[in-house]
Amino acid sequence: MGGAELELLGIGQQNGTTVLLKKGNCLKEYPYYYTEEFSKPFICRYTLYSDLPGNLALDDGLAKEIIALGEESLLEAIKERGTKRPKSGELLFVQEILTHWESLIFVIIHQLENPNDDDRIEIVEYLKLGLDLAEEKQYDAVVMPGHNMIFKLFPIDEAVRIHFDAIGMFLENRTTSHVKIISLCIEPQDQIEAFLLCAQERFQQYSAWLF
Repeated sequence: MGGAELELLGIGQQNGTTVLLKKGNCLKEYPYYYTEEFSKPFICRYTLYSDLPGNLALDDGLAKEIIALGEESLLEAIKERGTKRPKSGELLFVQEILTHWESLIFVIIHQLENPNDDDRIEIVEYLKLGLDLAEEKQYDAVVMPGHNMIFKLFPIDEAVRIHFDAIGMFLENRTTSHVKIISLCIEPQDQIEAFLLCAQERFQQYSAWLF
């Protein structure tokens, strides 16, 4: 995998954290962290945060791409977890990996028929759990794709709002501030447009905004 930068679409600031919107494959993202001590950026300690379906299938979405890279730690983590049916919101943390990420975090989200408002609220809380874990483990950055299962459950605009609700809840309620960057990496054009529109509504201040 090369280290080519993804296309930057927008930058928002909220509660001491920079939220980046980027176009491209999250597996190629290398978030950079700037500090006053260094004139040049350096790569952060960061985790990649995605989702898995309730049956823990690895034949779709981001998990399939990770397995195709020869990353066996995800398979080993699922094997060690056992066959007990996971609950929605359960987190799978994979630390010892071979690729350039420090770890992987997956949140389990079950397929639902006709999800209602209560289901939506729960999914926002589930999505926040992985961000809480990244903060607990003192990562500098979290790289997030558009979560696959959420876009299967809800229309695009609603799925995007769920992502921003979870990020906002996380940033407003944390008691520490280790996570300095949340990098949202989006590929489908319709999702990109929806993320950009929602970001303009959510962020009151921008350090930059590019179109």
